Amino acid sequence: MQLNEQFIRSALPDAQISGSLSTEQVEAFSVNADTVGSSDMFVILEREEDTIDQDTIVQTLHTACGVLISRDQSRFLELHSKILAQKFVVLVEDATEALVLLAREWRALFSIPIMAIAGSVGKTSTQKLLDNILKSAGKKYLLSSEHDNRFPILDAALSLLSLRGSHDGALFEVGVTKRGQMEKLAALIKPTTALITNIGHSHMEGIGSLSDVALEKREVFKHFLTDSIGLINGDFTLLNSVSYAHPIIRFGTKTTNQIQARKINVESGLIHFTLKIYKAKYQISINHPHMSAVFNTLAATAAAYYLKIPVEKIVLAIQQPFGISERFELCHPASRRGIIINDACNANPESMKASLLAFQHVETNAPKVAVLGDMLDLGPTSAFWHRQLGRFLRKVPSLQQVVLVGAMMIKWAKKTVPATLNVHIAHTWQEAVPIVKQYLDKESIVLIKGSQDTGLSKITKQLLDQI
Repeated sequence: MQLNEQFIRSALPDAQISGSLSTEQVEAFSVNADTVGSSDMFVILEREEDTIDQDTIVQTLHTACGVLISRDQSRFLELHSKILAQKFVVLVEDATEALVLLAREWRALFSIPIMAIAGSVGKTSTQKLLDNILKSAGKKYLLSSEHDNRFPILDAALSLLSLRGSHDGALFEVGVTKRGQMEKLAALIKPTTALITNIGHSHMEGIGSLSDVALEKREVFKHFLTDSIGLINGDFTLLNSVSYAHPIIRFGTKTTNQIQARKINVESGLIHFTLKIYKAKYQISINHPHMSAVFNTLAATAAAYYLKIPVEKIVLAIQQPFGISERFELCHPASRRGIIINDACNANPESMKASLLAFQHVETNAPKVAVLGDMLDLGPTSAFWHRQLGRFLRKVPSLQQVVLVGAMMIKWAKKTVPATLNVHIAHTWQEAVPIVKQYLDKESIVLIKGSQDTGLSKITKQLLDQI
């Protein structure tokens, strides 16, 4: 089973193909000119000459083993005709559709476990934690590429084309921003099982109400096989109160769940709890103050148990030190006295509140500063949730300073911030940098949290790069 020239020709019978592959098989399909290797196919999804400098394009074309391109890219074809004449070139009506077709045909060749991980928050952390458990048991699973909510189908197709016979299975993070996207993802990936971490107020503008979000997430089960089992967070009524056409494993803190966390206690930066796997009990300690770590652990435990990983390996693996970039990540800027907690991967009302509560549980004598950016894509409820966030800051009494970044924070959250807090205003992440810097030059601890498109993660990068 090889992703070679023969497979490409058979999967794309209507393509106009010239030349031959210079390598035995394609290692990956790439849409990023900066990451193309000598065994990779370069996929041209738009007029690359308008977005990438010519030297980069020429170097990429020389490096790649082949090119997949749409027929309407006549200007590109003419401009680079000499190089392309020496390459394996696959000319199609639509490069994105051809890539999806290739991925669908390639997926059909595999009978290994393929798990889709959906949910409003916690998908990446659950995926990485589950991967750690699987690795500890000697399993090799493919992890989907870094997820981009703007192009979920494209991301899934590229990841599927990275599947190889050496993989024991695959873990796909599936996120959506619009109605109907989850069903299309499920139809492409064809997961043998799927997990929903939770339901929250995210992507409301493109999906609708909280009930609509739950309905869209449940579409991940749409193309199940007859022996498929779903895994859900049983603490959420919008997931737990639904009748499913397939068996369900539930995880959460309620006694009705098969996988439970009981007697949760946060102390000295550690979370202690009793883990119940059906009737068996285990004492667990996690080196993390964020309560989401408990639910991520439960989700990964439920998934690993379903995949028949020995319980003793699960219990050992979930207690190992674990961290992910931009998810409540502790950063120590060189030459500065302060500490940054970078939690700027994304934000919605639920994750923002959880991050602030975790910040409250951080034990320190240093002054605490929270840099909070706009929560985007909340639709008509945006003003309400930003006002609620301002009120919620009363539950973080150890917080001394807050920096509000973005139009929504300034217009709505500022009105409800407790009078005891010292408030700074920044319209952009760039304006926030000197404010944060002045606190990092002292012995302070700074939490940075906001939606990805606010750019708040760049604050950390810039301050870490400044020596």
